Amino acid sequence: MKYGSYYAAVEHQSNDDNKLALLVLKKEKNEFKVETQKKLSSIKEVAETLNKNQHLYLAVNNNQVLSKSVKKELNEDKALQNGYSTIKISDFYYEIVQLEDCTHISICRKEYIQKLIDDYKQQHLNIIGFTLGNSAVIHLLPFLESTSISTSNASLAIANNLISSIDLIDKVDEHPYLINGIEILNNYTLSLAAIISYYSNGIKTASNFNSYNTLISKEFAQKRFFSLGLKTGLAVLFISLLVNFLLFDYYNGHNETLIQNSQINQSYKEQLLLLNNELNNKKKLVDDIANSTTSKTSFYFDQIGMSVPTTISLNSIGYQPVLKKIEDGKKIVLSEQTLLIKGSSSNGENFSNWVKGLEKFDWIKSVDIVDYGTGKKLGTMFELRIALK
Repeated sequence: MKYGSYYAAVEHQSNDDNKLALLVLKKEKNEFKVETQKKLSSIKEVAETLNKNQHLYLAVNNNQVLSKSVKKELNEDKALQNGYSTIKISDFYYEIVQLEDCTHISICRKEYIQKLIDDYKQQHLNIIGFTLGNSAVIHLLPFLESTSISTSNASLAIANNLISSIDLIDKVDEHPYLINGIEILNNYTLSLAAIISYYSNGIKTASNFNSYNTLISKEFAQKRFFSLGLKTGLAVLFISLLVNFLLFDYYNGHNETLIQNSQINQSYKEQLLLLNNELNNKKKLVDDIANSTTSKTSFYFDQIGMSVPTTISLNSIGYQPVLKKIEDGKKIVLSEQTLLIKGSSSNGENFSNWVKGLEKFDWIKSVDIVDYGTGKKLGTMFELRIALK
């Protein structure tokens, strides 16, 4: 649900005019298949190739990125001092990869990265993270069988399941790789590594932008969640209005027939009253559903969405849910002034603190934990019922 069926990444290269290497994988039955493998010349062309609002991971590996290997140093500050002692590091993003016998550092100015992200946003594409230089290759190591691999501008030696060296090359000949069943050209090695990094949610490098990547990824997830929720709500509303119109048209015609019949007896009159009452109830239901899409409801959803910690993933938020199963001929009863939230939590303490925080909202009357049990891969599943004032 978070990313959908399509996973995309683009490498910004600097070795030819077609400097953007776009790779799109489609997930089918727990397998990835190459959907698009294409060299492009501009961000606009990337937007024209992808669906609107598609998420995208950046691998920035052009002449705006400086990379070098220094002597082995696990301390980030010391490694940066060894590699780039003359620069003001607060103006740069950096990413550090520990090689077998040395430390590899890539840096890029923050303002350049932010401009790239803004340029993609203007084209209605969502950047969910970025990586610098050839750092992302570390995510491919579990899937590599050879002792070397090349990217668009480097040759990397592999030993003992570690990168032993990264040698930058002005021109790299194009050749194919088969990595975990995915066939790509070496110009798309970093794009594949970037997709694997965010799909697996693994952090194998040291950088000063991990928290920023987490932030923009979470913003995209919340945006997608509420977008899907809004579309579903509008679809339900449209169907409800359509059903109501058909019922109204039918009952209205039936009503006119009864009125025109001069010999209507008392039983028919009572039936007409019942039909009118049923029609009014259905109209009231449609009005209630329509009211659920007002700005007040959006306020509730926004406040809850902004309060969710990173260890909690929401699956659904329902406003004024139906109290019991809808049955023909029976009144539909809604749980008024109620929110029903379902999701999963990977940290019990954060969950408890979140619930306590919800109870402090001045528009919330009470928060009841309906269910809290152990899940499988997704953590502990929970269900909350919130009574509104």
